[in-house]
Amino acid sequence: YFMIGFQRTVAKFFIFFFGIYITSLSASSLCFVVSASVEVYGVANLTAAMFCVLTLIFSGFLVEITSVTSFLSWIKWISIFRYASNIFAINEFTGLKLCLPNDTNTCDIDGLDILKEQNIDSSTNWDLWKNFVALGGILFCFLTLTYIQLLRMKKTK
Repeated sequence: YFMIGFQRTVAKFFIFFFGIYITSLSASSLCFVVSASVEVYGVANLTAAMFCVLTLIFSGFLVEITSVTSFLSWIKWISIFRYASNIFAINEFTGLKLCLPNDTNTCDIDGLDILKEQNIDSSTNWDLWKNFVALGGILFCFLTLTYIQLLRMKKTK
């Protein structure tokens, strides 16, 4: 964290750490539900990869969300990448002033302006924490689906 040069505050470090943690858990739960649902390893691998690529494309990181057609725009709501990138962007750019190079001492670029340009809501604290809640919801849904799939499996002796 510190080697990258992010803001050196305790709160921002732990928000970053918790963001990494919940993102990893959400992605792992995706793999759990796919592995519980698909018997063939190759098909499971392809299914998880297709889900990740599809949600990455519509996360707002590669394609601007406002330019996506309406019948595909729902994909952004199940995108782990969208919520994770919003967490990290809000955490880093909130309270950040960017200065021009060459010792001009001109710091006229605000981090909130960058977030607005990327269409990331950051006006309240809830705008950060709703992304954590969304990742927690995805985690819960995937683990619930995994549990249901495991209950449906045939038991072998």
